Amino acid sequence: MKLKRLDAAVIFVILFSTAIGAYLVYLRGWPALLLLGLGAFFVLFYTWPLKYIGLGEVAVLLVCCLLYTSPSPRDRTRSRMPSSA
Repeated sequence: MKLKRLDAAVIFVILFSTAIGAYLVYLRGWPALLLLGLGAFFVLFYTWPLKYIGLGEVAVLLVCCLLYTSPSPRDRTRSRMPSSA
């Protein structure tokens, strides 16, 4: 019985995240779709086959360093530093 609840929870999370992703693509267009696709690729294929051909760490590097820390359009107009700095 517990496995069925787990399956239902996994399906719910997949559907919910897909709906959020579709909404973001609707709002922002192809750049959001590109980032969504890259994120999904690295999440799904981190352990197999990327890890077994030595690319698992490269995937982590790309996601953590480039995807998460890329500048936003807000960075061009406002500084992240407090005004007292």
